[in-house]
Amino acid sequence: MLVRMIRSLIRRIRSIRKRFTQRESVVMIQVSEDALLGNLASLRKTAPEWSIAPVLKSNAYGHGLNLVALLFEKEGGSPFFCVDSYFEAETLRMEGIKTPLLVMGYTPRSVIENNSLQHVSFVITSLEQLSEIQESSSSIHLKIDTGMHRQGIAPKDLAAALDIITSSSLSLEGVMSHFAASEDITLPLSRHQINVWNQIVGVCKKRIPSITYYHIANSGGIAHHKLIDANCARAGIGLYGINPGTIVEPLVPALRMVSRISEIRTLGPGESVGYGGTFTTDKEMKIATVPVGYFEGVDRRLSNTGSFLVHGKKAPLLGRVSMNITSCDVTDIKGVKREDEVVIISEKEESPCSVSSLARVCGCIPYEVLIHIPQHLRRVVVKRFE
Repeated sequence: MLVRMIRSLIRRIRSIRKRFTQRESVVMIQVSEDALLGNLASLRKTAPEWSIAPVLKSNAYGHGLNLVALLFEKEGGSPFFCVDSYFEAETLRMEGIKTPLLVMGYTPRSVIENNSLQHVSFVITSLEQLSEIQESSSSIHLKIDTGMHRQGIAPKDLAAALDIITSSSLSLEGVMSHFAASEDITLPLSRHQINVWNQIVGVCKKRIPSITYYHIANSGGIAHHKLIDANCARAGIGLYGINPGTIVEPLVPALRMVSRISEIRTLGPGESVGYGGTFTTDKEMKIATVPVGYFEGVDRRLSNTGSFLVHGKKAPLLGRVSMNITSCDVTDIKGVKREDEVVIISEKEESPCSVSSLARVCGCIPYEVLIHIPQHLRRVVVKRFE
């Protein structure tokens, strides 16, 4: 009772603080409810015999941990939410989230043994870790290394792991693994992982019939469900509208980042812009200043190469991206004025500042673009993008 009262008080304090700290925001993240729930529906339709467990780690891939969890919990049907750390699990419970949680990242023995949260399971990745916690009554998912060789119990040690579990107080809720290249099922490594996994599942089902969940697939692996002996998948990037290349059902980007123009100035030919003077005008140009920079998640590699959208039109970035300021070219965009909205990250795939476009320009992957959006920025749910 006392714990529930404390959590309720914390939620009230957070709500009050939001009203003051988010009353006016010059940078804001908009998250589309329709896009998120539509993507979940598409992944469920791709593998109707599987349940889909949303991956909410790393601030829900930049979309907002609590915000996204609330939407998916309200929608229902998720077996559990996947988080990376016990801190994230605590954060969700403080927010009032009741859906079971799976902590996938490494969790110290002391944290597991002193866990006070309800319906929280932990991923165990080694025989040593398993032996350390065998006296506890924790719920666990056993991770098997099927070929990625990053973490997990080797198949040759599976029998020993199951022996420890069956003679302990542990509850084996699930068995899991992870694909190294789920987007390409034709690779020998992918085929090898599926073969090893299916054998592992067969052994586990015979030894411990009470195991509830078997999962190896991420978003990309969901499309290969007919080849995989499992009943669940952990969906991350696909939920947020980035297609790993295997999903035929429609996926829609769920995030847009906006700011506003803080200043407009006209420069003559031969004048430089920003630190180091890396851009010099060759004609008279109209330059807009936007109060976002690499602290707000605008990658510095976008200097002189990226673009924003102003009035729906491309506004190329000029000069270096600064810590909290970026300049863009609005010379050919009519009617631009101070306080006009600027789209920093667009939800439209074809846009030069979509997540996929930004990743291509920066030479990285969409995951990096999303998770580098700072947690402190205001996030709001919109029904859909207009």
